[in-house]
Amino acid sequence: MLRLTLRRATRWRPLSKSIRGAGAFKSMDVTPTHFLEIYTIRERCAFALLLAERAARVLAHDSRLAPRVAQALDVAWAWTEAQPIAGNQIVDEFVLRDDDTGLAVESFSEPRTMHGMEAIITALLYVAWHAFGQAGVSAVTDPVNECSEACIDIIISDALASGAVDADVLTAVRRALVQAASTSPAIARYYAPHLLGPPINRTVLRALLAEGGTWTTGSSTHLPVDGPPSPAAMR
Repeated sequence: MLRLTLRRATRWRPLSKSIRGAGAFKSMDVTPTHFLEIYTIRERCAFALLLAERAARVLAHDSRLAPRVAQALDVAWAWTEAQPIAGNQIVDEFVLRDDDTGLAVESFSEPRTMHGMEAIITALLYVAWHAFGQAGVSAVTDPVNECSEACIDIIISDALASGAVDADVLTAVRRALVQAASTSPAIARYYAPHLLGPPINRTVLRALLAEGGTWTTGSSTHLPVDGPPSPAAMR
């Protein structure tokens, strides 16, 4: 079951704005994502999408779903690259469609596949949430309104549980983000979480990940006997 409530709400709610204000990252210092405190909105979205891409490997055998997931991630990535993508393009076209064919209505009996899809959907909703906020949208329906920066932790947890992501992959993604951020225009990193930031080049990130080898080879095709590593171990 997806941790964000998937219901087609008829009542619109004020868009949550947890990225603003002094308490924006209240939980970040006690979670495995504390390092994201110094990254911009687009950089955090890129982090979420990279994990979602990796989690999508559990659907590689599904000729029906795999292309739809790839298309959805392409659209979400386009937003991080500063292309004119609206939040509803991600939600209404891929996550929760009016004809009930969205990714959110899919069901799986295999736990790893289920967790992989949950990581993907949460990442898409997280990007859509930021897209709505940056566009000045004042009210959205669920499940977008349930999004917050805590989505990052949900994505990490589900990606780990899918078996497509492990500690090495998380480290590789983090290093790639650090390298990419070092080449972007200088900004005050202590204020970065509140900034949209410059466009993120997906190709550059993939190249950085490929250099390390973990992204293409990795040790995450099978989970250890005692299950995926605890998110707390990622600190």
